[in-house]
Amino acid sequence: MMTELSLISIEQLLTNFLVDKPIDVQQILNDHPEWFDCHIKYKKYDQSINGPVAKLICNYQDTLYKVASFLKYGKRDVRCLSKEERKTLEIVFEVRKGSSDLWAKICKQIREILNMVPEKQRATILIVLILALTCGYSLKQYLNHEERMTEINLVNNAMNKVSETNKDLVELANESRKNLINILPTIDDEVEFQGENYTQEDFKTIRKTLYPRKPTEKRVETISGDYKVIEINIKKHYVSIENQNGETTRILYSDDLVSNMEDFRTRFKQAIDDEGKIFHIKASRIVKDNKKGDLQLNEIKEIQ
Repeated sequence: MMTELSLISIEQLLTNFLVDKPIDVQQILNDHPEWFDCHIKYKKYDQSINGPVAKLICNYQDTLYKVASFLKYGKRDVRCLSKEERKTLEIVFEVRKGSSDLWAKICKQIREILNMVPEKQRATILIVLILALTCGYSLKQYLNHEERMTEINLVNNAMNKVSETNKDLVELANESRKNLINILPTIDDEVEFQGENYTQEDFKTIRKTLYPRKPTEKRVETISGDYKVIEINIKKHYVSIENQNGETTRILYSDDLVSNMEDFRTRFKQAIDDEGKIFHIKASRIVKDNKKGDLQLNEIKEIQ
């Protein structure tokens, strides 16, 4: 279980990392192996592991494999690891009290990964693994987050510092953390994770804090002018038009809109055959977050 002393120690570790103070990686692993324990406890089922817990276990394993593969082979591809390497990094979860209380000790696997890099790089890798596997060392900091900005800023600043030299590792850590945050609330109504209890409301607050929704940028784009109709597709309900510069555009239409044009199919086809028939056309489309939707025909009129 992650104690309050451990939390303070992790804060000090992050502070030391940010100010480039030497970090004794071996001492940390010897003194605080519990930082790398994974503890999940829930009440929904007894003597069975549900799908979300299985996903969470896989996320832990996948994170270790990807970090190891990247450090040793330069690729985030688990297939790069040999059978022996995967076996060495395999996480074993211990089931206590049925299977609603699961533990895994991962310090041994952390040591194996750190041995893959030169000693001067190990402190950085240790920081990444702490933040990836313990979810920023405590999700509780994101509850009442305005009162705990010091802890949040420590995490953010540490990750920003790592990203200056290795964005891939930061992406891996963020990916692991996001997966954990999305999986945990699906396990049960209340979940104990790393010694802390969380409700569904807690998880909603955490997600809003970490991943606030960006306001959607939405606008209507219109075209209006005189065009030649060069194609009509009755089955798929669109016409292709051409402007004076020879540029073509496809516009969707509805039968209701063109039904007032008597025998419109024949007249469109004749206009295409004549190659000179001009229509005044107005159309519009929705542009959402700079992604343009299909043009929809609003008005069409023959030019006499």
